[in-house]
Formats: sequence, C-alpha cells, structure tokens
Amino acid sequence: SGSYRGTFWRSTAYNLYLSQYKTGLANGLYTLRCYTRSGGGFKTLYLEAKDFGGTAKTANIPTSTSAWTKVEITGIN
Repeated sequence: SGSYRGTFWRSTAYNLYLSQYKTGLANGLYTLRCYTRSGGGFKTLYLEAKDFGGTAKTANIPTSTSAWTKVEITGIN
C-alpha cells in the first residue's frame, strides 16, 4: 500500500525501467496495481510481477491515454 509517483519525459528515444521491491509479505494472494496515463510516444509499456516464486506475470499498459487508467495483475501467490 502507499502512494508513489513517477513522471518521465524526454524528447528523444529512451528505455526506462522502474522497479519497486516488497519483502516480508505474508503468504497469500496479492494484486499488483498501478494507475497510469501517457501522452503517447511509447512503443511498449507493461507492468510486471516477478521473483515471487512463480512464473512472471505481465499486463500491458496503454501507450497513449489522457485519462487515468487502472492496470492490474491478480493472483500473485
């Protein structure tokens, strides 16, 4: 839980990797969720859950949307 914000802009092509790690979670099912919006210009955006003891899971993030959009990965055990 909590609130974090990242704002990124550049006039030329670039790669960006933003990571957040959580440790000490009790066993159970979790949902990874983000809210995103983008002015476009991206080829690919995705949310990824990995290194939790199972197969990595991804969800596509819209590459151009002016409205805040919720993106989720559910069933992270």
